[in-house]
Formats: sequence, C-alpha cells, structure tokens
Amino acid sequence: MLLGIAYGQDSARPKIVSLIVQNEARIINLSPKLAAMAPEVAYRHVQSERTIGLTSYGHSHWDFACVILANFAQSHPELIDTLLKPHEFAFANSLSQPSPTFFDDALPFIRVLWEVSPASFQRVLSHIDTTKAEVGWANALRGRENNREPGAKANARQVAALLVHHAIERTDGVGALARRFRERFPALSIPSKKSLTALMDNNDSPRKT
Repeated sequence: MLLGIAYGQDSARPKIVSLIVQNEARIINLSPKLAAMAPEVAYRHVQSERTIGLTSYGHSHWDFACVILANFAQSHPELIDTLLKPHEFAFANSLSQPSPTFFDDALPFIRVLWEVSPASFQRVLSHIDTTKAEVGWANALRGRENNREPGAKANARQVAALLVHHAIERTDGVGALARRFRERFPALSIPSKKSLTALMDNNDSPRKT
C-alpha cells in the first residue's frame, strides 16, 4: 500500500524500483503491483520461470494484467506464453462466473490478449466452464447481477460479446455455447466496433480509446 502511494510521486520512483531490485532474488511470486512498477524485474522474473501474480485466490487482477501484458508485448514478446500459461485456467474461471462482477473490468485485458496472443486467448476459452458461463454471460449481456459502478454493466456486456465473437467458430462446447448466445442475443452478442479495434499502438503500448 505504502509503496503504491509513494510510487505516485515521480521523485520516489527510482528509489522504489531500486528497493524492488534489491529484493528480487528472494521473491518467488512477484505481485502484479511490483511487476507494473518495475518492468525489468518482471522480465527477469519470468525469464527465470518464476510467476507474476496476475491471478490469486480465485480472482484475476485484470487492470494490472493488462499493463504487464502490454509491457511484455513491447519489450519481450517471446516471454508472453511463459507469463500467461500459469494463469489461463484462472482467467477462464473468472470469465465463467455467474456474476459479471468477476469480469466487468476485464475488457482492456481481453482486447490486448487477443491482439498480442490469440493462442493464449483460445487456450483460455478452452477452459471455460460452459455450465456457469451460460448463466454469467447471459447476465452480462442483459446487464444483470452486476455492481453499480459507472460503466460496469457496459464493460461486462462487451466482454461477453467478445468472448462469443472469438469462440463462435470453435468446434467444442464453448463454440456451441457461443452459437447459442448469438441465436439468443443476436444484437447484444455482437461486440462494438470500438471493442474490436486494436488497442495497442504502433509502439506496442496501450492507447486510450
């Protein structure tokens, strides 16, 4: 908490990064906050086949995961699979939940993931629990069972629509689920043009849209 507050001050950032570097050899599972603060430490961490905590205790840290994935895409794309594979099942578990609160802030990450690693995206889809997702994606598309934060319902709806869009040609149960949703929700299950637009700029860093 204190590191995060201090990191907001430009003058403190080099000292914080230096502190993280001094302790990196002792860290097994690097927190996503520290990985975002010190990208070079994150790269070395994954190169040494240690994990970054993009997911924990049944939750996916979507915002940090998006920033970290974009950093890796820009500087070390060869490490993306190593970064993501330990978390693909947990990502899928979050995206399968009956309550859209588990994925209503996942939209930027989902967009970047499809852009920089379609193979990982498809592996995540392969782990979707179709029984739970049948409920959760419907709730998301209908704007139900979500919190009242501004934009939460719209974002969850776009996440579900993107999942349907990218799964619809699969030949497994997830593909069948996507086709059912396209039939049930012919308009709501189509993602917006904005959601289908590339989120990374020519320098492989997220741009604001």
